[in-house]
Order: sequence, then structure tokens, then C-alpha cells
Amino acid sequence: MCMHARVFIVMVGLLLLALADRTASAEPHDLTKTTAGYTYFNRPGADMLTHDGELTDCLVKAAEARAGNDANAAVGIGPLGLLIAAPITGGRERRQSNTNVENCMVAKRWRVVRLSPQEGAEVALLDQAGQAGRLTQWVGAEPVHGEIVRTFLNEGAADSTPKYGLSSRAAAVDKVSLSLTARNPTTKVDSAPDGSAGRHEFGRYPARDTAALAADKVPDLTGDSALVVVDVKGAAPENGEWLSFRRLGSGRDISASATDHKPDELLVWQPTRPFGRIDHTDTMRAFVVPPGRWVVNALGGDAAVTFCLGAPYFDVRAGEVVFAGSIDLGAEDIGPDMNLGPAQAFLSVKPALAGALRPANWTNGAVMSCAIPQTYVFATYTYALELKGVARPGN
Repeated sequence: MCMHARVFIVMVGLLLLALADRTASAEPHDLTKTTAGYTYFNRPGADMLTHDGELTDCLVKAAEARAGNDANAAVGIGPLGLLIAAPITGGRERRQSNTNVENCMVAKRWRVVRLSPQEGAEVALLDQAGQAGRLTQWVGAEPVHGEIVRTFLNEGAADSTPKYGLSSRAAAVDKVSLSLTARNPTTKVDSAPDGSAGRHEFGRYPARDTAALAADKVPDLTGDSALVVVDVKGAAPENGEWLSFRRLGSGRDISASATDHKPDELLVWQPTRPFGRIDHTDTMRAFVVPPGRWVVNALGGDAAVTFCLGAPYFDVRAGEVVFAGSIDLGAEDIGPDMNLGPAQAFLSVKPALAGALRPANWTNGAVMSCAIPQTYVFATYTYALELKGVARPGN
């Protein structure tokens, strides 16, 4: 083989390796998998009491999510943490719970740090007190002890983020996080961010849907009702085919209908043609709703990701006509696009409503129960979603 041919082959090989490395480094985190290796959670300045308290709260949220998929689950948190956070009916449920605990801690802005295989194996052989002694030095350290392998990147907004794809359902857990095995089993949650510690809904809860309407079917608004218009379009394997909004009650009670018995869910399905094909031509829908706080709850298909750990919301007052935006489930940034033009054209058959239309005033950061009501969802994954350019409460 001539020298030029050898040089060409070597250059091609180096190029392929470079492309492979670039692809690997750009791969988004899969919300249905835990990080491989011996890991623990770190947040600069945190202490072990804060670590254990927030980890316990994440165990509660993981149990909520699982209970929403299993009406017969009795939920409890035991001394070993995640491994018995809920009675296990199969490996899938256990793996889902491990994943949701990691998702929760990342959503709370903890970082996943991986130790070397040698040091990780050494720490894993220690008893709970011994592991806690090691982690006490590391959970708040900056720089970290180990390698930071995962941080919050708002992956819920991008279609490229695996959320429940066929290739990753019931993914195996490589190692249980050292944070879980080191957690003090007597740690309690003193208070949740919204002041509702101890008030969690386990199991399925009723959802009161309100029907999606075409513009010519929208009735006149009564004194205690409002209208929400939303455009959900696009389709992608990782974002699914529906999006749900929930009306929040007080604290972390996700269902406002528990007290007033009015509709509390907008379930926006992608319109379909025969044989299940997505219809991209008519995606705008209107919903007559009670006034209140409406939050993006979940998106999915036969599995779902719920944004119970921090979700965008808007408020609606009686008599208002509010456009929630155009949300594209097939985009790298699902939106919403708040251009009123398409919604005003949709409502043109109702000039009074079209003239009253205003854009939703979005805010990030609503926290709620992680149970979802959809009976056909076989697995629920938990995370947070933040809209770009939108403030959080207090900001």
C-alpha cells in the first residue's frame, strides 16, 4: 500500500473517532435512566442534613409517581430508602423509582458526581454510617470530589431528550446511588418549598376533563368561566402525542376539583387522521375552564414525563380569553410561541372573543404532586420544565 493511501486511511479513522466523540458528548441525558457508575449528589455549600432532607423528599415524589401507575400500590418509605420506598411488584417499578429520585435531585439543582470504580467500590462496602462519613465531606464541596457527570439542562423542553422511548423503557440500574445507601433513615422532611410537607396524594386521583372545542362550538362565557386557547402541534417519539394542563389547588394538592368539583384538566391530544396519522392542519383548540392557576402537567403517549418538580403556569380570571401559545412537540424548544395571530384567526367566527384574546403571562416554578391521572400510562418519569425568558416567582 502506498504512503498516500496509508495517510488517507489514518486521517479517515481519526475523523471518524472525532465524530464519534462529538456525538457521545452531545448526547442528551435519558430521563428514564440513572447515571452509570458509583455516584452521589453534590450542591456547593450543602451539608448532610440538607442532602438527606431533600433526598427524602425526592423519595416521596418517586413514590407518588409510581403510585399513579399502580392503583394497588401501598406506599411507604423504609430505612433503606429507595429500595423499599414502595412495595416492589417488579424490576421495572424499582428501576423507575431509582431514575425518578435522580431526576428529582437534578431538578433541585444537585449535581451527579461519579467516583472512580476503585474508590466507589471501596465506599460501597462500608456500612451506612461509614458511607455517610465519606459523603459528609463531599456533598457540599467545591471543587467536587470526583467527576461531575450530570447537571440540570432543562432537557424536558427538547425533543432530542429521551423521555420514555422504546429503547430505554425499564432500563437497568447500574449502581444504586451512594447518596441513597448513605442516607440517614430517620431523616424527615421538615417542610416542602410550598409549605405543604406531609400532604401528599398517593394513588390515582380523579381528573375532571373539559372538552376541546372548535371555535364555532365555543359557548358564551358565564360569570364564573373563562376560555383558554392552545395550539399543540408537531409530533416526535420522545415528546409523545398529548400535553396536559392541570388547575392547581392549594399547597401541593394537584387537583383543585377536590374542593370545588369543577374541571381541572386540559388534555390536548394531537388530532389524527385514519390509521393514527397525525393531522398537522388543524391543531388549535379552545377550552371553557374555571378561573385559577393552570400549569403544564405532563406530556406523553402510553408513558409520560410529569413536570411536577417545577413547571410553567399562568393565571386565568373569570371572563378572560387567554392564549396559552403554540407548543411544538416536534421541536428542540417546544415553546410556546405567543404570536396571537393564529389564535385570533381561529376565533374569527366569534369576534367578541377574538377581540378579548390576550397572551398568557407565564411563570416558571410550580411544584405539585407527581401522580398523574391518565389510566393508560404505564410509566411516569419526573422532572422539571422551564420556559426560556420566563421568570421564576420572586425573580
